Amino acid sequence: MALKIGRYIMASRQDVGVDPDTLAAQLRIERETLNNWELDVSHPNMDALLALAHVLDIDVRRLVGMKTSRGRSLAHPFAKKDAIQWHHQGSERRQEALSIVLQMAAGLTAADKPVHDELSDYYEQLIQERDTRTDMVINAKNMRLGQKMNEVTITDAMRADYERLIKLAMESLSGR
Repeated sequence: MALKIGRYIMASRQDVGVDPDTLAAQLRIERETLNNWELDVSHPNMDALLALAHVLDIDVRRLVGMKTSRGRSLAHPFAKKDAIQWHHQGSERRQEALSIVLQMAAGLTAADKPVHDELSDYYEQLIQERDTRTDMVINAKNMRLGQKMNEVTITDAMRADYERLIKLAMESLSGR
């Protein structure tokens, strides 16, 4: 079943105070396309979702249903008291993997096309997830992504994000 992100797109647009016609014009898309995204009739591709986050000036993780809170996390007890923590609101593994994939894609350059294409496919598989389980998608796509990342020079941040995807896959294998 496809991940329903339309409500997050609509809520983010409304929070920023942008009307649908203005946002559609800024994104250079038809108003109907934006409406379809907000109603979960269709979903934006990875590049469109990144553009949407940029135009709305929000973190792309909000658009896939993650939210923030301030304070220490049980997982990170030594974090600052007012540190911002990201939390899942639904399909946890899928949302976390999506947010990592989108963060990685946001940091790419034109020279990173093989990685971009693989991340785009990873995004589509996670969004659609029809006949497979999330952990199967994550495991399979991590192997392909690792191969593509070896073809280009990657940043330390991108390597750290990839390691987070590997950790997510390992957690799914161990049943956490």
